[in-house]
Amino acid sequence: MSQNRYLYTALLAAILIGTAFLRFYDLGHRTMHGDEANQAMKTGVLLEEGTYAYDPFEHHGPTLYYFSLPILWLNGVETVQEITEPMLRVLPALFGLALVLLSWLLVAPISRHAGLWAAGFAAISHGLTYYSRYYVQEISFVFFAAAIVWCGYHYLRTRKVGWALGSGVALGLLHATKETSLLVVIAMVAALACALAWEKLVARRSMSLALNWKHLAGTFAAAVLVSVVLFTSFFTHWRGALDSILTYSTYLGRAEGHGSSALHEQPWYYYLSLLAWTYRSAGPKWSEGLILGMAMLGAVWCFWRPLARNDHSNQSDPKKHDTALLQRFLVFYTLFLVVGFSIIPYKTPWNLLIFLHPLCLLAGLGAQRLVGASRRMPVRAILVALILVGSVQLTQQTWHGIFRYSADVRNPYVYAHTSTAIRRLTQRVADIAAVHPHGDKVHINVFRFDGDYWPLPWYFRAYPNVGYWPNIPESPDADIIITSPEVAPKLQPLLSGEYQIEMNGLRPGVLMPTFIKKELWEAFMAKRSTPTN
Repeated sequence: MSQNRYLYTALLAAILIGTAFLRFYDLGHRTMHGDEANQAMKTGVLLEEGTYAYDPFEHHGPTLYYFSLPILWLNGVETVQEITEPMLRVLPALFGLALVLLSWLLVAPISRHAGLWAAGFAAISHGLTYYSRYYVQEISFVFFAAAIVWCGYHYLRTRKVGWALGSGVALGLLHATKETSLLVVIAMVAALACALAWEKLVARRSMSLALNWKHLAGTFAAAVLVSVVLFTSFFTHWRGALDSILTYSTYLGRAEGHGSSALHEQPWYYYLSLLAWTYRSAGPKWSEGLILGMAMLGAVWCFWRPLARNDHSNQSDPKKHDTALLQRFLVFYTLFLVVGFSIIPYKTPWNLLIFLHPLCLLAGLGAQRLVGASRRMPVRAILVALILVGSVQLTQQTWHGIFRYSADVRNPYVYAHTSTAIRRLTQRVADIAAVHPHGDKVHINVFRFDGDYWPLPWYFRAYPNVGYWPNIPESPDADIIITSPEVAPKLQPLLSGEYQIEMNGLRPGVLMPTFIKKELWEAFMAKRSTPTN
């Protein structure tokens, strides 16, 4: 192995080690988002009862739950009470690490050096890192989309059936992960058509796909098989396969901002503004502008003069044309995703990940082309140093985003997130349970009629006597009552006992008046004031 190859391998290893540290370190630091808690409880049902039924209206596809089971089994977990946040978040962290490796695998055939830059940008991207520590479907969804591109590219180069089947498996997993898979596949097909048209009409190169229809049939068969197996819960719930198709009518209405989805309606530039510049009156200024800028440079160069394969291809090398097609495909693919998701009124920060990752790939190409634009080594060294300085800023920003500001609304990726104040409430419930005659069987009633009480079911999963009520019953009394400021005045006259009232918080601006039976409160206070030896 040459000295350059040793250095290259060492740099890639360093990137992957840094990626693992950012994604796996202290996974329990952040409070559980309501969406995470919802997914976690569904995973708990699958773990305990072995059943899963796809819901075409909420929660997305089944891959997250089924892929979590091996991790829970390895930890010896048998009940939802034994599950911890780090156990759950290991899965997206693994996909986040694999995504960085896949970034290198996608770009290295074009340029090994650009592959390192692409992997590096994906490793330190604030958005990709933040949601790699989040128990939702997003990062695995991005990984499966990238896997389709990777397998598809290698199939077009080799025409080997294994790559065709790999594309099908990745496509089936993409569909079984999230409903927006349809938009992603449309963007892929449109991008491939545009890249081929460019090669023929502008670059004046005839590039026929010459698809083997048997291989193509195998791709779709593999996709359908994987999707059906998961949506039918391994052939135990056949309605799930039909619902996975019918669900698109529901999500079409949601995308248009109908009903409660209007709460998530944002202007067309929302995603670009999150990436380019975010400053919310106080705290740090956030930007992934380096990735955006390098990606735009990469996109321009992909059309002007694509990078030669591995930086030293001969003009007559036919594989150079394959990589030119891949580069232009990535540009069109990214553009279609950015435009497509931006014109949809329904927007949440995690939805931008599907195009943030290909932006990192283009940024790798842009950084390599910028550095290689000069033949003078001192100039190249200065350009590398400048990009690395910007990368340090990105890394520092990501570190603050996943720790200091992990649940702070000033972080652009914090969206309707549970306040750290939830820990005060959960500790208070534990304190009351400790002085209750029946311990964990303490009776808790939650009166929040809009259903806005998540992630309380996750934090209260060890208490068997918790009720989540859609209205006030005839006898609303309980050891602990949690409600909303709107309901509390109506509830209070109906209570028969005396209560101590505390104010707790679910999210910034979302308060939860908490009623604790007087005798339990006094027992707690007496225990707290008793000196310990």
